[in-house]
Amino acid sequence: MERHTLDERAPAWDPETEAAWYQWRPRIAPEHQDAAWKLYMDDPDAFLVYLDHYYLDEQPEDIRADLESIFFGSYDTREAWAQEVIEVLGWDAALRQALQAASIPEEAVSWRPEVLLEHAASMGFRFYSRGGRIHVFAE
Repeated sequence: MERHTLDERAPAWDPETEAAWYQWRPRIAPEHQDAAWKLYMDDPDAFLVYLDHYYLDEQPEDIRADLESIFFGSYDTREAWAQEVIEVLGWDAALRQALQAASIPEEAVSWRPEVLLEHAASMGFRFYSRGGRIHVFAE
């Protein structure tokens, strides 16, 4: 069985992403190297955002668990995140149920994702753009 170094197995990402990874690698704690490589391979841009904004604040015991505890997801737009939050929290279904119970036409009231986005920071969400996507972290 042939042995490979991490560098030899690295996929050919865009040059900016690849350069950022190679700048980070020496600063990642030795006990986190294997997990960091796997996280990078899973979603390079989201993982690099994590490294840039959260990793050095404190060295976590388990880098994967730390990332998973604060990473909300990656989206094409901030509005796509807002729509998912509305659906995941059940707000849309609750609104429809309340409207139906009060005999109010559904068209009379609708969600405005831009309002949710205005309050996202106060709710603890942070948005970072990298690699053409929006990566959302919850603090």
